[in-house]
Formats: sequence, C-alpha cells, structure tokens
Amino acid sequence: MSDIDEAEAIIKNADMLIVQLEISRETVDHAIKLAKKHGIKVLLNPAPADNALDSLIALADILTPNETECETISGINPIKNPEEAVRFFKDKGVKQICITMGEHGVVYNDGENVKYRPSNKVKNIVDTTAAGDTFTAGLAVALCEGNSIDDAVAFANKAASITVTIKGAQPSLPYRTEINFQ
Repeated sequence: MSDIDEAEAIIKNADMLIVQLEISRETVDHAIKLAKKHGIKVLLNPAPADNALDSLIALADILTPNETECETISGINPIKNPEEAVRFFKDKGVKQICITMGEHGVVYNDGENVKYRPSNKVKNIVDTTAAGDTFTAGLAVALCEGNSIDDAVAFANKAASITVTIKGAQPSLPYRTEINFQ
C-alpha cells in the first residue's frame, strides 16, 4: 500500500485510474479510494472475478467484465439477458457498464439506455489472451480523449479485434496507427 501512497501525486493528476484484481483486493481498494479522494474516475476490470466484489464494484465509475466475469459476479448470462445484466451493475452504483462477449459483441449503457455493438469481423483469430485488456485500455483512452461512450466502445472493439489476430499478449497490443479509427 505504501507504493500506492507514493504514487498519489500521479494518481491525483490522472484522467482515469484503471484497476483489475490480479493484485490484492486491499491494494485495489486503497488505490480506488485514493483516486476517489481526488475526483478521478475509476475503471474496474473485475478479473479474475468472484461473487464477493460488491464493495469494489460500488466504487467503480466504469466496469468492464467479460461475459464469464459478468455471470460469475451477477449470476446473469449477458448474452441471454443483456438488459438485466447491465441493470444488475447499475443497481450496484456503477454508472457505466461495458460487458464484452467475444464474438457476441459488447452490451453497454450510454447512461440511460442499454445498447449493443456487434463484434468486428475477424477472419483469423489466433489468440484471445489480451482481448479484454486491450478493450479496457482502448475504452479508457477514447473516454479520456473526450469521446462519447458509443465512439469509445467502437474504438475499443476495433483495438481488441486487432489483438486477437496476433499470438502473445504483449506483441498483440496494437499501436494507435493500426486502429485507423475516426
């Protein structure tokens, strides 16, 4: 936690804090609370997920679970019940929800309405390892640049569709120039 405290100056000047759950929950909770103290938006990618995340979810401004994580947390299959899945997280206090569903696209809310964006067509899927992380990063970049949620989801979707065409997590992350997004 001292590492988080030492990074307070960086956090308080950030546009957004992105966290996931591959480090201790206490550390994630501490980082989120520090960001909130400074009015910084928090994007939580709840991976790996379990059904005991209510306190962290309630602190998130934006949540990006995949379909499996959504179902683990909520008990709701977002492919079968997308509106119910988004409503579950909204009822927990999350303002913005983007549930990635692989080839089934993305279900998200624009503040009020539940929307759906199909996945980009990919001819040769090689490795899906970093698709969710790429989507989350792309979403954050686009939102921090002032794009609408619709445009941010489209940007993130495009970035993730490039990622799945290359083997390996780090080598597959696209450069911005590869995304060709307007």
